[in-house]
Amino acid sequence: MASSPLSSATLKTNPSSSLLAKERRWRRARERKLKPEEYSGGTLTLSNLGMYGIESFAAIINPPQALILAVGAVTKKPVVDANDQIVVGHRVRLVASCDHRIVDGAIGARFLLEVKMHLERPLALLL
Repeated sequence: MASSPLSSATLKTNPSSSLLAKERRWRRARERKLKPEEYSGGTLTLSNLGMYGIESFAAIINPPQALILAVGAVTKKPVVDANDQIVVGHRVRLVASCDHRIVDGAIGARFLLEVKMHLERPLALLL
């Protein structure tokens, strides 16, 4: 497998900006077309090794950022549904590492709850 250097886009948009605008920025990062001001000054980093089949990992915070979110692979697991039946469910492991000099762990936990909510109800992002 060929390796490539880490590339991360800093999304300097407000939370209400469209998914399309954010996707354009991510595409530019994948194409290695970002200027230095476009990949510095972030608050948090999203690190995805799930695309390589890694189910869980702990990512290292990029100073001076406050948090890094490690995203593992989506896996199929047996789960109990609302009717108490065992069904196949899709699960992903998220690991948040916070710099406690910058952000309290309780704030990091609330952030994870927000991410969970959006993953469970993705259409809400479009509203």
